[in-house]
Amino acid sequence: MQTTQTETSHPPLCRMPGMRGTTVLLALASVLLTSTLYAQGPASPACPPSATVKQLINALDLVFSGPKDRDRGCFRDLFLPDAHLIQMMNGIGSPHILTVDGYIEEARKREIDKIYERQIQVRSESWGGIAELWSTYEIRPEKDASPIGRGMMSIQAIFDGKRWRVLEVLEQSETPLTPIPTKYLP
Repeated sequence: MQTTQTETSHPPLCRMPGMRGTTVLLALASVLLTSTLYAQGPASPACPPSATVKQLINALDLVFSGPKDRDRGCFRDLFLPDAHLIQMMNGIGSPHILTVDGYIEEARKREIDKIYERQIQVRSESWGGIAELWSTYEIRPEKDASPIGRGMMSIQAIFDGKRWRVLEVLEQSETPLTPIPTKYLP
């Protein structure tokens, strides 16, 4: 599209006379602000609730579980936009840091079509608008199958006045060199 330079460098909406121009600008700002807030706002009715720490724990199991190609809208909604998911590779010293979208992309590429994650023990502490959860989890290829792996997550979450959302997950899978300590098992 070709544009031409006029005497003023203001866009056309700013040159509308009187209240009409102001009304149009306010309406446009309202639409943009509403769409931004909606994109970062409360969970849609189809997503699991996270108004309490217990609900957050249940919601995490649901959003991490399922087919690799599933819709990840609720996953995105449970995490803050700048959240990180950090996986300790090989048990010690090799962090693999992912954004929410990076984690979703890697989940789509995994070899196993479905996984079901279930937290088998969670220790949580919260104060005000912050929470720290130590979660021991199991991974299963089907809901009722035997576990094929387990590990631990350190989860940091914040309360926005209505619900808990995840800021960071630091995860390590159990290996022969790094067995889960007894105090974190049920």
